Amino acid sequence: MTNRYDDHLQVLVEDDANRQLINGLSQHHSLQLRRLQVLPPAGGWKFVLDTLTDRATIQEIAAFGRRHLLLIIDFDDQFDDRWELYEERKALMDPDVSNRIYMLGCLHEPEKLKAEFKHSKSFERLGRDLSDDCAPPPANNLWQHSHLRHNATELNRLVAQVKPFLFRL
Repeated sequence: MTNRYDDHLQVLVEDDANRQLINGLSQHHSLQLRRLQVLPPAGGWKFVLDTLTDRATIQEIAAFGRRHLLLIIDFDDQFDDRWELYEERKALMDPDVSNRIYMLGCLHEPEKLKAEFKHSKSFERLGRDLSDDCAPPPANNLWQHSHLRHNATELNRLVAQVKPFLFRL
């Protein structure tokens, strides 16, 4: 259970595959589990992005100034369109709130990323490995895969702001 008055990261995922990736992150040996809250899967990328227009969600992020929100979606080969929608919705927010919201995702879907690895990693193992690769400088190794490299700028921003409180250094 997170303390909403302390720095913490809420994660909203599109589906169960993305939830399993985050479960892998939560198993990382230096993660401070009490600083991470994984919300139930939203049931689709549109529902995830709709949280950015939900007044109650935005008011909570504003009220709890130490809350960060990570959205994880499948881009389904529509990165530009979905990223533009994300940016448009964030532009309508107060910068103090929008600067604490991040979005990452597979260019296609996690199942295609998993299939690229010949040794059939589980989604959780893949999530653990991705969290290992967030060590400075981020966006290395697995993050350079063609299904993930589009996340580089956002990943760098997320790591810079969240890693200091989410992981024991």
